[in-house]
Amino acid sequence: MPRTPARTAAVGTAGALTALLLATGCGTAAPAAPPATPAPPSAAAPASNGTGAADGPSPAGATAAPAASPTDVELRVRVSGGQVSGPAGRPVVPLGRAVVLTVEADVSDEVHVHGYDLHGDAAPGRPVTIRFTADIPGRFEVELEEAHLSLLRFEVR
Repeated sequence: MPRTPARTAAVGTAGALTALLLATGCGTAAPAAPPATPAPPSAAAPASNGTGAADGPSPAGATAAPAASPTDVELRVRVSGGQVSGPAGRPVVPLGRAVVLTVEADVSDEVHVHGYDLHGDAAPGRPVTIRFTADIPGRFEVELEEAHLSLLRFEVR
């Protein structure tokens, strides 16, 4: 894709945000991807638009996000009473693979995938699904942002 002034500015802004996050201790040492712009969540369990941001209602003529394929890496996390259950250890995601992250929580909070700067809103009875391509190598954390609760750490290599 050719670099345009707007694209160059967006990439520069993403790098500046990553540096700020690293300086404040919120993030990882991996380079940042351009930020996704989340749409408002739908009343049903959100699907994803492939950028990692939760989708809102589909515009007329749009199709729903495809279900996870057998080659996708699925990461499921549940939060109940402040306790986190999900993959043990630090799951390894192969570079370039599609990731489907689903978080079910008994509290309303923003789920944040650090390093990829992806966000989605989870609420009781309304899990969030964030889909993205693991195209940045490194170690990353997923957390409930307001609660400062670490949900998962994964590695892309």
